[in-house]
Amino acid sequence: MLAHVRALMGAIFKAHAAIFDVPAGLSVVVGRRHAGAYTVLVSNSDLEEHPLSLQSNIGPILSVTEEPLDQGEKYSSGYLPAGYEQAPIGRSTNTSIAGGDVRIFDVEVTETASLIHSPAPTGPEGRMLPVTGGVYDAVLSRPTFMQHWDGAVVDWRHVERTEPASLTSEGRWATQRGIRLVVDFTAGLNLYPDLRLCSNSAGQYEASLQRIEAVLAKMSLPVNASTATLSSAMYSRSAVITAHRAPENYYSAEQCQADFVAAFRRLARFAASRGLTLYLRTEENKLNLASALQIYSAVGSPAIRMAPSTALLEWDGIHTVEQLHSAFPALHPEDIGMWFAAATSADPLVPSMLLSAHAPLSGGSGAALALTSFAPHAAIVFDAQLPDIDAEVEEAEALHKAEGPQFHENHDTIVV
Repeated sequence: MLAHVRALMGAIFKAHAAIFDVPAGLSVVVGRRHAGAYTVLVSNSDLEEHPLSLQSNIGPILSVTEEPLDQGEKYSSGYLPAGYEQAPIGRSTNTSIAGGDVRIFDVEVTETASLIHSPAPTGPEGRMLPVTGGVYDAVLSRPTFMQHWDGAVVDWRHVERTEPASLTSEGRWATQRGIRLVVDFTAGLNLYPDLRLCSNSAGQYEASLQRIEAVLAKMSLPVNASTATLSSAMYSRSAVITAHRAPENYYSAEQCQADFVAAFRRLARFAASRGLTLYLRTEENKLNLASALQIYSAVGSPAIRMAPSTALLEWDGIHTVEQLHSAFPALHPEDIGMWFAAATSADPLVPSMLLSAHAPLSGGSGAALALTSFAPHAAIVFDAQLPDIDAEVEEAEALHKAEGPQFHENHDTIVV
């Protein structure tokens, strides 16, 4: 590049594109997590110590916190180039950076100047994707995650099996990116062999409740997010629960229902003491909406909300808000905190039998869209069983397209 072109372009970029300035000889890479919060990487490619400072071009700096990095490579053979093993690279301090060093900072600023470019379009709010395993890998394996979802639903076993320190790190990573986490107990509530909520076996009943409470306690771990506004963030404030089948022998459905109420009262008290909310999910072969409403009413705790399945309502012939009002007059929009959205599929041999309440919305999202409008403030969990990431994106886009731009303009912020 010719010198005059370099000078001209450099002036333009410096005036319009440099969010943060560092001293000459250093490189800087900036990532904007959200308004006023930045991750700044500073590197020194020389083999000598350089002064270190950070100047903001978009507003006054409020705080700078350095992220600790593993320093093990500095003591390994080959860290410095051959022939320069004894180079005087200096030290990294608050005011200097050693030769060859890389440092990362979380920086908060009061933004008083606009950026040269508009940020990426805001993703949808209150759209949750169930994931397997850890959140970090699940999100990074989906490059367009934040364009389609702003939350992830993790299985309770992941929380139970993960060490608190690792869980805190994962929660911090998700919180700093605005990803809301929900922990789902549905798969484990199966009477046997995992979790039971009826006390026909008192020992297993108590052990199950203690396991659930232990997971709820880990959910409430503070994740120590670096920004002041997120300092009180937990791994997750939301847990999905449901019921399960009744025992085959010597225990009636009425006894089991009474045990469900007692169990959910205990869990609601436990959750409330830790600032958590339980979402009572209706699920195929486990809990229908009528029974769920009875439990919800009997528990009577602000720490528990309803989480209906659109597919189960659709299978029962309920496709509109009016039909939902008529079938369940005791259900109010404020009772619902979450929707599980999917379509139905019938048994091809016996069409009157439900084959699955987890069919893709991409085959027809009209009923789900109509039903979720009954409580538009509630988050939507994509509940279909999908074969791959491409199908997940198609599912999210099907609902988004059905909603249309007017829907997103007229609805308030969704909170989970």
